[in-house]
Amino acid sequence: MGIHNSTTTVSFQPWPEKISHKDSIFSIGSCFSAMIGDYLLNNKMNALSNPFGTIYDPISIARCINNALGGIAPDESRFTQVHDVHLHFNYHSTLSALSQQNLIGHIEAMQKRTSTFLKKANWVIITLGSAIVYRLKADGEIVANCHKQNQSLFSKETIDANSINQALVSMVNQVKMVNPEAKFIFTVSPVRHARHGLPENMYSKSLLRVAVQEMVESHSHCYYFPSYEIMMDELRDYRYYKNDGVHPTQEAEAYIWQQFLVQAFDETSRNLLEQWQKIQLAINHKPLHAGSKAHQKFLQNTILKLENLSAHFNVEEEIQNLKAKIDAI
Repeated sequence: MGIHNSTTTVSFQPWPEKISHKDSIFSIGSCFSAMIGDYLLNNKMNALSNPFGTIYDPISIARCINNALGGIAPDESRFTQVHDVHLHFNYHSTLSALSQQNLIGHIEAMQKRTSTFLKKANWVIITLGSAIVYRLKADGEIVANCHKQNQSLFSKETIDANSINQALVSMVNQVKMVNPEAKFIFTVSPVRHARHGLPENMYSKSLLRVAVQEMVESHSHCYYFPSYEIMMDELRDYRYYKNDGVHPTQEAEAYIWQQFLVQAFDETSRNLLEQWQKIQLAINHKPLHAGSKAHQKFLQNTILKLENLSAHFNVEEEIQNLKAKIDAI
């Protein structure tokens, strides 16, 4: 992907530790975290992405992880209902059910899965979306999602950098207790929360950035990836935004992912992922004449490339699918 010549390039300080394609990676946070998770999974990496759905604020993110690791049952006073769908104020609406009991089971299953994964994860990626939060007036606690309930039930505020930092420290310490070798990558979501107002969004992002910087400076094995800065500076042209003017296009996401690869992954893994991406293009290729000898040879060559990668990635399904295509010709 080419970037306009007049762009301002975001510089990187090299990290002493790099991600390997063999690593296990946990990702949590805003919708940008889900995007990173999708790229990891599409690149055959062992990843668990946003098990509690999209979570924007650092208090809710930390609470999800701390409750999962502590085996803390979901607070029953925070369940709500929209028509016949049961939801919980500590989680995204993707965690929902037609009965409260089923929702409890769903949440507890996600907590167990998260706890098990975090105990062996090499890296934890946290994407912070906003410092603007809503508190449920009934208990004064921050909600992860208002679930389209009446706004009179909530009070809105912007949490300060110190409170954000305390939440992040608590979360990192909890993970370190069960997995001392875990490393952390923090990033601020490039999605602007324009509905709060652009000045308010900038203030919010600034608070997140200050809190993360304190984490990086005071904790070993904690790193910052500037996805927000890349979006604001390198990709500041509106052609890199969707029609809403705030969400990155697929092209912008792909560019940020490539920057993340360069910054965060070791050279061997980058080369392997580049090979896999080329093979993906070959697998998705639509031939003009599927029965031709040329296409048969193309499929056989692609299988050979997959077999060469099989020592690094699980590509058995792709190999069998291509063999089935050859047999069908």
